[in-house]
Amino acid sequence: MKYIALLSLIFLAACVQKPTRIYEKSTFHLQRPDLDSPISEKTVIIDTRAPFDYLMAHVPRSLNLQWQEFTKNRAPFQGVLQEDLFFISRRLARLGIAPDSDVLVLGKGPQGDGEEGRLAWTLYYLGVKQVRYASFETMKSGWSNQENEKPLENRPVWKPELQESIAVTREELTRYLGGRGYFKSEKIVELPEDVILLDVSGRETSISNLAKKIEWKKFLNSEGRPDKKILRDLRKHGISPDKRILVLS
Repeated sequence: MKYIALLSLIFLAACVQKPTRIYEKSTFHLQRPDLDSPISEKTVIIDTRAPFDYLMAHVPRSLNLQWQEFTKNRAPFQGVLQEDLFFISRRLARLGIAPDSDVLVLGKGPQGDGEEGRLAWTLYYLGVKQVRYASFETMKSGWSNQENEKPLENRPVWKPELQESIAVTREELTRYLGGRGYFKSEKIVELPEDVILLDVSGRETSISNLAKKIEWKKFLNSEGRPDKKILRDLRKHGISPDKRILVLS
């Protein structure tokens, strides 16, 4: 009877013990290496597609994140970054992302809604200095649907070092739009010569007559990378590096 009891305990212990997790090591490469620098094992790859698409196929060890996770979701501030930026950076650290990380953000390129660009902007604004973006299709040779992939190691907690030059404050935008708030001014003052309002949304707004219009998709090539041909259109609209450019998206 003692032996039966002992065997029962061993059996129960085996049932509750978590199975040993074995991670597969996958290798991948770009179909067309159209990136500023090579991808290494230290590169953090973020997939901004919908969770279902990610589960069907993704790059090994990539993270599935959407830009909406870091913004407010209620009108009239929908899409604006959450106020607790330190909370965001702590979460990023737990995911293995730090200011010195090499980050590649993947999305659907011209076929999507610019998700990868929005998330890349968020990371760079918070202080992640090396952020690139491309279409998920460029990583086609490395697709996987495995779930037993080794996660990235946590990084030390870091505080955001905001890149203020790529953001516009409410006060600044209100001042340029006549002092009556976002897009509600009946009379819009003339913009200074060194400030250009660029509308990339493709939608009509109450200030469309003041903005230069270039749809955001024209900035990307077929691989979801910056298209140098856009420089011609920018020069045509008088947009140059010495201007303060306010982008509406």
